[in-house]
Amino acid sequence: MSAQPPEMTPPGQPQYPQQAGGAGPGGYPSYPGYPGYPGPPYPAYSSYPGYRDYSLQHYAFPRPPGPAQGLEYATFWRRFGGYLLDGVVVGIPYSVALGFLVFPSLINYVNQQVANAQGGATTVGPITVPTSLAQIVPLTNLLVAAAVGVVLYALYFGVLVSAWGRTVGQAAVGVSVVREENAAAPLPIGRALVRSVIWWAVPAVVFLPYIGDLISLVVLLALLWVAWDPRKQGLHDKLGHAFVVRRAPVLPALGYGPVPYPYAQPGPPPPWRP
Repeated sequence: MSAQPPEMTPPGQPQYPQQAGGAGPGGYPSYPGYPGYPGPPYPAYSSYPGYRDYSLQHYAFPRPPGPAQGLEYATFWRRFGGYLLDGVVVGIPYSVALGFLVFPSLINYVNQQVANAQGGATTVGPITVPTSLAQIVPLTNLLVAAAVGVVLYALYFGVLVSAWGRTVGQAAVGVSVVREENAAAPLPIGRALVRSVIWWAVPAVVFLPYIGDLISLVVLLALLWVAWDPRKQGLHDKLGHAFVVRRAPVLPALGYGPVPYPYAQPGPPPPWRP
């Protein structure tokens, strides 16, 4: 018959109290002042006192503000890049229309001025500087050019934004136009046309002296307003009650949990006892 350990503590030996959760490893009692080892199943590291989780997946990285969960306001430079692309997309057909309606009269005027300057002293007349295109281009051509510009820019920046939620340039830079009251819905057609007034109003008045310059300054101010507005709205966005947003990037899953001991720092040690 094999010897068995005594069930009682021999005389003269201190008896250590058992901690809640069971004895220590190997069945030995826990040292006084230290937490006892719980029995299986063992809890996560985060349940121990003083544990600090240093894994990246538990950090809350600050994100720029946005109108809804998962969305953030598009920055000025991102929108500026989209407008540059839009200027190319819509500017090519508009330039073709101007080439048939306005450019021939301008070329004839320049050729006439050059011919007068090379005709000799007896035929040279004063070179007149026109104050508006109406002095060079027939009024009918100017009205048709203005109508073509209004329709083209209204369709592109108004109807397309209402139907698709974005322009070609905005799609390239990853932004879209949504409503202020509902970030999941595009603008209705009426508000989209009102918002695009800074685009289709320019070709309507650009041929008028002084008025065209004033409207161009207002349009520039409306676009620059995005740079200092807290919600990144231009004046045209405020007019149409719209936001230009992009989806907030999502961090990929790291695939591992909290970092275990010894990287997890424990709490303060217990007081020393002799």
